[in-house]
Amino acid sequence: MPPLFLENYASIFKSLHGGIGILSLIALGFGVYLIIKQRKIDWNAGLKASLVGIISYLLSFILGLLIYPVFRIKVRAEYFDPKLPWLTGLFEIKEYVGAIGLFIALVLLGYYLFFKIEQSEKPIKQSFINLLFVLFLITLFKAIIGIILGFYKSI
Repeated sequence: MPPLFLENYASIFKSLHGGIGILSLIALGFGVYLIIKQRKIDWNAGLKASLVGIISYLLSFILGLLIYPVFRIKVRAEYFDPKLPWLTGLFEIKEYVGAIGLFIALVLLGYYLFFKIEQSEKPIKQSFINLLFVLFLITLFKAIIGIILGFYKSI
């Protein structure tokens, strides 16, 4: 059987996916913290941390797409589906929530590109903060589920 698409690089991509995902979680959490504490701490520092988190989320999502074919055949079809179908369901929930996060991350990136968020009015800043917090929660959820899945079986 010929190797799957990018199968030879899947473990490297998986490691990068996890590492960049953790970076995203930390940067988003730090950005949310700094922005909420904006009166005591510089708002711009929170925006910079948030931008790192948003870009990291997008990179982690792309890496997840690259390892999906190998995961689908080598882990999900061979192990999760026949032996632990509840993990397949958990993975599907993670992916649906992650897709929502993708759109939120793209919207937040749009705030940087089109609204000049650091100089925006209060309603725009507040919507940015709300979406950023939701993306942080999504990233936290995905990290927890990813750790659970990896505990049972990995690429």
